[in-house]
Amino acid sequence: MDFSQILNQYMEKIPCSAKELAEECGLSASTISRYRSGQRTPSKTDLLLLTEALVRLSKNSKESVDTKKMQEALRQALPNLAVDKASFSGRFSALIRTLPVNRKALAADCGYDPSFLSKILSGDRAPADYTAFAKSVADHIAGLCLKEGQIGVLCEIIKEDLDPAIGMEPLADKIASWLLFTDEATPPVSELEATQSFLKKLAEFDLNDYMKRIHFDKLIVPTLPLQAKSSKAYAGLEGMKKAELEFLRRAVLSTATGPVWEYSSLPMEEPASDEAFSKKWMMRLAMLLKKGQHLHIIHDINRPFAEMMLGLESWIPLYMTGLIHSYYFKTPPSGDYRHMIRLSGDCGMSGECMGADLSTAVFYLTTKPEELSGMRKRKDAYFRQASPLIRVYEGPDPESVLRESKKEDLPSQPEVITDSQNAFYKNIRIALYGDVCAVISKETETPIHLIVEHPLLIGALHQLKDLPADAPGPFPNP
Repeated sequence: MDFSQILNQYMEKIPCSAKELAEECGLSASTISRYRSGQRTPSKTDLLLLTEALVRLSKNSKESVDTKKMQEALRQALPNLAVDKASFSGRFSALIRTLPVNRKALAADCGYDPSFLSKILSGDRAPADYTAFAKSVADHIAGLCLKEGQIGVLCEIIKEDLDPAIGMEPLADKIASWLLFTDEATPPVSELEATQSFLKKLAEFDLNDYMKRIHFDKLIVPTLPLQAKSSKAYAGLEGMKKAELEFLRRAVLSTATGPVWEYSSLPMEEPASDEAFSKKWMMRLAMLLKKGQHLHIIHDINRPFAEMMLGLESWIPLYMTGLIHSYYFKTPPSGDYRHMIRLSGDCGMSGECMGADLSTAVFYLTTKPEELSGMRKRKDAYFRQASPLIRVYEGPDPESVLRESKKEDLPSQPEVITDSQNAFYKNIRIALYGDVCAVISKETETPIHLIVEHPLLIGALHQLKDLPADAPGPFPNP
């Protein structure tokens, strides 16, 4: 039996309803519904929440339930839980970036949407079934390598000698096994490797090419008149999506050109999995940037370093516009309630939910000046507690700005790493100002400088200066 069948079986045996299970484990009712229907399978964290909730509910059951057997049955129904998300994403990325893979052809051959593949590459999403996904990808890659004579390159990637005359099926098995390989004795992706991956993507990123691909130059910002001052309440997951899109719509249409402020501790996995919503959200955000408004955002980095860096990688296109200013909380806010705030010049949105349960979420969007005043006080309170994560400057070297803001704390001379010292950082210059900050400069027509102030990231950047010039990056270079 698969996971959904076992879950339904035990829910009937206890018995408990989907609503009771959702309330007990803190997951939304829609998430439980997807697990029960087999549309999705839980992560390690969600599985733990589910099993512990079922154990608690079984204590009130009239029928005897072997809870250890139940927990083991649910765990064994998810053999891919051992697969590390960051490791899988990194290995998949190595194949795609190093071999001459056409992503559209790969997506069509494997039966996935190209945007879904992009989210797996960035680490934002994970396959529901790692084994099935790895097999379909491996079949495509194996055929490509045999047809294009790329066996030697593949050997470099998976670190294994392969017979050039190897057949299609055994080659696909080798690739799938490498993608899925997990070994608890193998250390996770190091801070250095995660940092190198971030720098590689930054070095390879071409803002002009990206703008052409998303047709940013043809994007027209609408100038329709806004309605009279108003306010509206929303509820639940669907309400969250509507409120988010309406806030961005109003921010774009507004005559206000001041900065936009965003913070949220609400779970974003469910709304992000809605591709129609994600596309609309990205389009409206692009319009906001096209309008020239700066976005100040507090990122959630309360997670492993490698995952944090993967998340930041996905923001590189937006960082390179020079309009993003990111922050983080050194000590994340605690409590049972999660909060959200969005604020532009003349529109604001606030929201909250209980734990990770978006079915309990309520949101309030307003353009009334007297209500915006209170929201601004809340926004100011959040951002006063936040520390700069990455600041972005365009133009000349921002050292004068640093000297003014950091004053005596800044060393007299930075340690500099350039691409002449290590070819891995092509068109990248890294200036290390002790443990105070670091500046990553991207050489473009108008140079972009990322001022890094997170201590863990600064420490990882310091490890780079000790690497030999020919040191390999986390993934083989093409």
